[in-house]
Amino acid sequence: MLETHEIIIREAFEHGPLNVDERILVNAGDTVTWTLRDGTLADSLRRIEVKSDSYNIFERGYPICEGNTCTGKIRRDAGGRDCNYTIVWLDHYRTEKRHDPIISVRPTIITSEGTGKTIPIPKLLIGLAIGLVAVLSLQFLRKKK
Repeated sequence: MLETHEIIIREAFEHGPLNVDERILVNAGDTVTWTLRDGTLADSLRRIEVKSDSYNIFERGYPICEGNTCTGKIRRDAGGRDCNYTIVWLDHYRTEKRHDPIISVRPTIITSEGTGKTIPIPKLLIGLAIGLVAVLSLQFLRKKK
């Protein structure tokens, strides 16, 4: 199941850093939303940039920013990748500031050629374990008869 991850920017500091989770973990195909909490030193979010030496995990290039919110969708083929990115924001003096966190995408297995459907590896392992328990239970019950 695809999720939406909300990253709340709790505070902005005058010299540039933001009070935000430094690394988040998402699944391929998920949506990520950055929201600027009211009452910080930050005036608005300008853009999200992927660093030039990093893999771009976002569909359609970059997340879209409007006012205090940016939203981006993670590419379905981005499983197992880290993305070093920059949050570009404006302070109340309209000075551009930058902060550099990381998004990590859980490893995935592509299940159908060309469909883009993915299964995160932990969910795949749980499904396999449930199937194995069911088969072993049936074999045990047959032997009891």
